[in-house]
Amino acid sequence: MDKSNASSKITLNHTGIVCNFNCSHHDDELALVASSCRNDSVVRVWHVSGFEESNSTNITNMQLIGHQGKIECLSFHSVFSDLLASSASDGTIKLWNMTCMTDKISLKLPDDAFSQSFCFDYMGERMVSITSKSLLQIFDLRTRSSSLQVETQHSRIKSSRVVWLHPEPLVVSTGFDKSSNRTLFLWDIRRLDKSVSEYSFGSSYAQIEPIWDSELPLLYLPARNESLAMMELKSGLLYQTTIAKMEKTASCLELLPKSLCDTSTCEIARFLRLG
Repeated sequence: MDKSNASSKITLNHTGIVCNFNCSHHDDELALVASSCRNDSVVRVWHVSGFEESNSTNITNMQLIGHQGKIECLSFHSVFSDLLASSASDGTIKLWNMTCMTDKISLKLPDDAFSQSFCFDYMGERMVSITSKSLLQIFDLRTRSSSLQVETQHSRIKSSRVVWLHPEPLVVSTGFDKSSNRTLFLWDIRRLDKSVSEYSFGSSYAQIEPIWDSELPLLYLPARNESLAMMELKSGLLYQTTIAKMEKTASCLELLPKSLCDTSTCEIARFLRLG
């Protein structure tokens, strides 16, 4: 974990409260950061460099306009550096071509549902999504259709999150049960009729935002204003390992490329923190 540069600041000036951001892992020299505000339906893309010193900018390199509701989730494509996906409360998931600033694919979810969270697989051909109705769906982007789906046991009243544990055919969903206990389900996409295992993390108001680090392989479980819990994937199952204390609380974390880690200090992961 990175502790030496906890005070490094990157200020991207928005017009409102930031509710989503995601960092690209395709470029070693700079980072593409996609973000959105609570009060509009615009996806902003920033070119950020110089993580070792403070930066401040008012200029977005790109604005992607097309959604008719609040942006719910953002994610850069796992293979192609010029593709970015976004979901919104209008019930659509859009795959943007950032070169020409247009939506290459637009998926419409049925029954007035919208995607609260989604993630690409290792090859970027499929996408897993969890909806506002707690429905876990696997989309084939080549056919633009949902090939598999299952209703989870997460509560519909509160939001849920999902992450693909690529390159394994495993998916993790996090949310709440009816008693407001935080829950985590491990799914095998080859057998979606029943979860592989489930875990409980006690009662709390803070949503767990799962982050997958395929190179270690570790699953980070950050939650607003809490320490960073971690789980390790072994033989197809998740095992709790340790909890890392953070010097400063964070409302959101995003894993940065491994090229930005300081290997001379045995640093294994570095995060972009939304304070």
